[in-house]
Amino acid sequence: MNTETPNMNSELDEKTIVNPRTEVVTESKLCPFCETPNTLDQLPMRDYRCSKCNLEMAHLDYGPNGAIRGIFRWLLPVGEIFMDRYQVKQVLGKGGFGATYLVDDLRVGGRHRALKEVPESLYDEYETSLLANLDHPAIPDITDRMAANGMQYLILKFGGSRTLGSERKSSLDRRIPLSKLLPWMRQLCDVLIYLHSLNPPVIHRDLKPENILLNEDERIMLIDFGIAKEVRYLGKIGDASGQNADLVFAVSDGMGGARAGEFASRIAVEKIAGMLPPLFKQRAAGISSGFTEVIEELFSEIHKALLYLGESYEECSGMGATLSLCWFTRQWMYFGHIGDSRIYYLPAAGGIKQLTHDDTHVGWLFRNGQLNEREAKNHPRRNVLQAALGAGHQFVTPQVGAVGFEPGDRFLLCTDGVTDALYNDQLPGLLEEGANAADHLVREAVSRSGRDNSTALIIRASGSPDTT
Repeated sequence: MNTETPNMNSELDEKTIVNPRTEVVTESKLCPFCETPNTLDQLPMRDYRCSKCNLEMAHLDYGPNGAIRGIFRWLLPVGEIFMDRYQVKQVLGKGGFGATYLVDDLRVGGRHRALKEVPESLYDEYETSLLANLDHPAIPDITDRMAANGMQYLILKFGGSRTLGSERKSSLDRRIPLSKLLPWMRQLCDVLIYLHSLNPPVIHRDLKPENILLNEDERIMLIDFGIAKEVRYLGKIGDASGQNADLVFAVSDGMGGARAGEFASRIAVEKIAGMLPPLFKQRAAGISSGFTEVIEELFSEIHKALLYLGESYEECSGMGATLSLCWFTRQWMYFGHIGDSRIYYLPAAGGIKQLTHDDTHVGWLFRNGQLNEREAKNHPRRNVLQAALGAGHQFVTPQVGAVGFEPGDRFLLCTDGVTDALYNDQLPGLLEEGANAADHLVREAVSRSGRDNSTALIIRASGSPDTT
């Protein structure tokens, strides 16, 4: 900017004095997907997302409170030659734990490969060992593995740059023609039958359009086995060790017209199996600050899924579900609850305590001493819920708590079909039936109430706090 300094007694009257200017150079980072420049000082304010395409441009490091405290590493730029062999051609995707790139293998004539990049502290050896033991043309093979700059890298067989999700978005009315879709679905069923026929069965648990790749020959490839697990079922009666794994038990009672209620409770339970492992992983990595956030996020996601289905399909209108969940770690049982199913705690020393409260007006009257237990059981509005997952409710606020347990302690999870027929002080005596206690409890409830939709689940901590 030019400024004039007048001086009536000087020859400098008409001269201009120019103030020096310092040119500010702002550093920027190119988005590896859309190549838009993003200024480095603005990226943290947008959680390191590109201003144009919204791609998360870095591997983020989260603090214990869930806030971003920095980055592990920027995503690889397009054109970079990684490890003197793999040239990055495209960012295929960026998730919570890693990024995937399309790369050309320069040592074998530029053959396409997929490169998966994960921060060392977030890397889970399980996915690598699982993929190494799977053999199916629709499952990616691992061809190489390496570590560099605090990151783990996997080189995998490339399955195509299109996904079922991208095909849907590019189709007329966002609907893929049936003649085009059916061959892909037959291939998907084939790979799922393969996974489920293994011993033990492998459940993918993150099946979505974006995880189904399509190549030029219209062959599919199922990717992202990060939360897939070998599932070992306890059956009606079983035991499992909690020494090296968390254990989760739940009951859910559905509601809605036709079979929508049954569908709602099934969705709730399947969401638990699909969502809790990655949430556990986030918590272990310090991304989640505690069990309360994990449980609240789970309940919120199930609620949103049920609302979406209820609004999208007439036959699912009003569908909803109760949910009572117990999450066992080595020394603590964390629980989440909404609705009128219940969780009871029966210490080894004796007695019984109802941990959850019924989300009904009658339950509120009982808790506040305005009704006794007999009056509450016979009240005409005892089953009218004020809170549930889905069912048209705008928000959900689950009850969350924790109980430290000892060997010999028991926990009872049951639907209202059990508790409508039986009083709390009758439960301990009916549970003294050893391995058949749950069956005995349900039969007794059905014989007294005539209702055949009663469910009971009994968990006993035995031997040491490490075994449930």
